[in-house]
Amino acid sequence: MKKGTLRFILFAVVNVNINCATSLVESNGTAAKDIDGEMLLNIGRKLNKPMITLLGMAIRNLENLHPCDDWTQWSDCGTVTEGYIATRKRTRMCGRNPSALQHGNKTTETDISICEGFCPQDYNVTANGFCVKLYVSAKTFDDAQKQCREDGGHLINIDTDLKYGDVKAVLKGFSKYVFIDGRRKDSSSPWLVENGSKKIFFRWASGEPGTSLCMLIHYSNQLFYDYTCTSVLPFLCEKVQ
Repeated sequence: MKKGTLRFILFAVVNVNINCATSLVESNGTAAKDIDGEMLLNIGRKLNKPMITLLGMAIRNLENLHPCDDWTQWSDCGTVTEGYIATRKRTRMCGRNPSALQHGNKTTETDISICEGFCPQDYNVTANGFCVKLYVSAKTFDDAQKQCREDGGHLINIDTDLKYGDVKAVLKGFSKYVFIDGRRKDSSSPWLVENGSKKIFFRWASGEPGTSLCMLIHYSNQLFYDYTCTSVLPFLCEKVQ
């Protein structure tokens, strides 16, 4: 028997059974549009129609699914310290069926997962979630970058106003120049960050930059200056999540 013929026969059987069930329901005063899976299942059993029974069970299973809204964003991890684990969670609103969602009959589902901290133990998290450490022991630019790499990060790349504001808060009350990420090959070359991409965020002091090749942030006015790379200064590291 060809597949097309088989599909046609199956459709005809189901159609006849449904028409039969529909007539019975309507004769009892129930509109066919109000038939649900449970009712169809009962009709199939009453009429001894396995196809209707099977169809009713399938529809009931679909009706009992729990359609839900999208998950919220994960909450912050319960720890920011590298090597430590904690939990985070997200939630969504669910209803028994689409009409329940439409009428506000919802319940809250919660999903919890394990998360790991991202900051080395002696790093701090800024107000906007950046993981930083101010090294007060002075090093050259290259040695400072090496130290940051050993921590799993790099000299901080101040690339947004958001991060710039956090850096200013970290350095508040500090009284020395601080190396930050930003270097160029010569005075006519573009400024680059450690990963080799072009630096595009600047807050230069008046008259800057000059001819030096590395970048620092001034402790007082908190603006950017170029500086000699072989000078030894405190530095600010950033650990990227």
